[in-house]
Amino acid sequence: MKQSLLILSLLVLASNLYSQKGRIYNLRNCQGEMRTVTFQSQVKIIWKCVSGMATIREQKVLNLSREYKFDTAFFESQIQKVKKALPSNFFAGLDYLGDWFDNTPEEQGIWFTEIFAEEDKQGNYKVYAAIKILFDGTNAHIDEQRRDPKVKDLIFIFDKDELSQLGQKLKSCPKSGS
Repeated sequence: MKQSLLILSLLVLASNLYSQKGRIYNLRNCQGEMRTVTFQSQVKIIWKCVSGMATIREQKVLNLSREYKFDTAFFESQIQKVKKALPSNFFAGLDYLGDWFDNTPEEQGIWFTEIFAEEDKQGNYKVYAAIKILFDGTNAHIDEQRRDPKVKDLIFIFDKDELSQLGQKLKSCPKSGS
């Protein structure tokens, strides 16, 4: 009996130590457009670099605008900074993709912000870091702008005030498709 209780206690302790600690939430400014697969394939590679599932040097999906001067070394250093901001068990589980939210009020432009955060039981978000991916174009409803989107900038967000504002934004914005 004692042995069973000890084993059960160790299992509970181990699951708490290695349980997932957060999710990636997606705040998007797409004018309510739901056909965003061409954008999402590029957004996905960014968080996959953070999770360690991909590297920027090996990826073949990211499509950059001609005007954007992409610096691989800077990108990699910023990805490391995001990783360091996250709890060590952030990607421990398989359920690390959170909800999508539509930005309100809509802004001119097409962008997605990947928000690495943890939601508590009261619905408050503790945001660890965020990456905003801006695309060429102003309206995701226009087929030509959605067909072959190009990244025009990546903005890494670490400032505590900005992260807090993103947490508040998640609380106030509607979930996509609702």
